[in-house]
Amino acid sequence: FSRRRRAAAVSIGDDAILLPSDEDGRHDSTTTPGAIEEVGIEVATAASDLLDAATRHVEVPDFSDVLSDPDTAPVRPDDDAKPTQAARIMHDLKTMTLPLLAVWLSNPLLSLIDTAAVGKVSSVLELASLGPATAVCDTGGYVFSFLSVVTTGLIANSVARGNQEASDRHLNDALVASAICGAGMTAAILAPTGVPLMKAFLGGSSMTAASASLLPGAMGYATVRAVGFIPTLLAAQLQSSFLARRNVRLPLIAVGISSVVNLFGDYLLVVKGGMGAAGAAWATVAAQVVSLGVLLRAEQIRRSGRVHDTRSFALRRRGLARYFKKCTSPAMALVGRAGTAVSMAAAASTCGTVAVAAHQILYSVFALFCPMGEAISQTVMNLLPSAMAEDGTEDGSESDRVIALGKSARSLVAAMAGVALVLGGIDAIAAMALPMFLPHLFTSSSAVAQALFQTAPFMAVTLTLHALASMLEGVLFATGDAKFLGVVYPINCVLVTAACALAGSALNLNLLWAIYVGSVAGRFLEFGLKYLWTNRRPVEADAPAKDVDEVLATAKDTAGTEEGIVVIESLLEMAATVTRAVPEIPLSPHHGREHYLHAKTV
Repeated sequence: FSRRRRAAAVSIGDDAILLPSDEDGRHDSTTTPGAIEEVGIEVATAASDLLDAATRHVEVPDFSDVLSDPDTAPVRPDDDAKPTQAARIMHDLKTMTLPLLAVWLSNPLLSLIDTAAVGKVSSVLELASLGPATAVCDTGGYVFSFLSVVTTGLIANSVARGNQEASDRHLNDALVASAICGAGMTAAILAPTGVPLMKAFLGGSSMTAASASLLPGAMGYATVRAVGFIPTLLAAQLQSSFLARRNVRLPLIAVGISSVVNLFGDYLLVVKGGMGAAGAAWATVAAQVVSLGVLLRAEQIRRSGRVHDTRSFALRRRGLARYFKKCTSPAMALVGRAGTAVSMAAAASTCGTVAVAAHQILYSVFALFCPMGEAISQTVMNLLPSAMAEDGTEDGSESDRVIALGKSARSLVAAMAGVALVLGGIDAIAAMALPMFLPHLFTSSSAVAQALFQTAPFMAVTLTLHALASMLEGVLFATGDAKFLGVVYPINCVLVTAACALAGSALNLNLLWAIYVGSVAGRFLEFGLKYLWTNRRPVEADAPAKDVDEVLATAKDTAGTEEGIVVIESLLEMAATVTRAVPEIPLSPHHGREHYLHAKTV
């Protein structure tokens, strides 16, 4: 090593790769094939991944700053140039949250288009049958959205480390897992288990004669929609992949095209063709297949010229097992939320045909507007890790324990609570206006319109509380508290079911939505208390291990000697032996002194 020359060495087991470099620090590519042949492709790939991660996060210094004029003050990062917390929040709202809102709207939007089309030209009975049918289909898709949560986290982490090959492998695992889950959902509907499952949404053993009359239409719709389960989950993982790479444009294009296809299909099959609920289902499936085709084509273009996944079957199986293991806690949380929706649909089916039809419209509108909460939650999960890094606290996504927040992170949570309250209130007002003042968009029945007018305020309160609870949910996910969420949601589902059962014959549509308001308010209270308990003691930022100028002075005094290149050797040793240290190095717009000093400390 010389003071102006960089070298790269990574040791794995008993094998080592040493690639010589010229005086500018560039590797001689002609020696690479020989090195790979010597140690084997698997060792070379692993070494390349490690080295790529290390060199992307830490730039090896050439000491130009310390070998220059000693009277010249060193250039430090301009703290004043850092964006403020408010600026970061507004930037994320404009570039990520609002586009994410449109992507989250895709499935509810398709169901709402179906509901509007069927409600305009079909009978109240057929419209009511869409309630349990869309609940089965959309709830199944929503439950398996934990796949998207895990996919986004894995791919975003790999992309941040510059490891594109790992991100491709994670996406491959996600697509296989989605195909398995989608096939299971399809089989559950098309097999003899489909009828008992639908009956569970219609009240189960307590199903009334009015509820039983909805079964044929509901099964006809769900049987067709079952064909689209696999394309839906595959498209969701591709959307997550593009979003993790900060490419929001392609998912937006896919959502827009699928919505147009669904609207056109409903017009042809339902309005003109008179196919009713079955025609609406075929239009939705066509829209889902078209969306998948758009995303697959974009992914094919992105991967053109890249090396395909060369893992053996055993390695693929282990990767898939690790992927499913990461899905456990998010899956439990989503199962609990979906179970609450199922309980409400089953309870509404015992309140009469008009109540079922009104509940179907209200819940479709609710599902259309509740993604505001999901988008706010995603914003918190995007911003909070950087605030935690500023405070010197650990990133909860890579930890097995719950992380308490420092001053900057707590300030961010307080600011996002205000954002959630404002956006949630606006969202609730817009949602309430549709069924209250524009009921003719969904139904031609005056009885259903009256029921919508009376119950819509309950839905508005629920949406406001949902935005606040979702914000705290994002905080708990970011701080490693997913297990708590996985326990709380199923408990809330049981409580809602018990409340509906206790109401008995007194249950009506207003009381049903009042119970749901209480459930969401309880969720907000539970999450808030857990956040306050975790952060009951202030967390102070860690002090730097050594003064920057002191280390630089030592390096300058001993430049050219063995002691003078300890910093470079520590970087190479870190890349070779301490693989977990690489992702923990904080990222910022500037590289150099602070980065290699942090690496030396690690």
